[in-house]
Amino acid sequence: MIRLERTESGLSIKTWCVKNQVSEASYYYWLKTIREDALVRVGTLAITGCTEFAEIKAKPMETEK
Repeated sequence: MIRLERTESGLSIKTWCVKNQVSEASYYYWLKTIREDALVRVGTLAITGCTEFAEIKAKPMETEK
């Protein structure tokens, strides 16, 4: 796994990418893809193609006496 290899190498992402002839864009693309896949597998991310918002109401601030 790229992330594991990179982490164990102790190199920065930029240095690791240069040494392994991987563009930083590709590194981050695959890191994102692997993370999303892992989250889907454990059921914490549902890719639905839509964005949902929830209204959150704040409690009024209490004044000090």
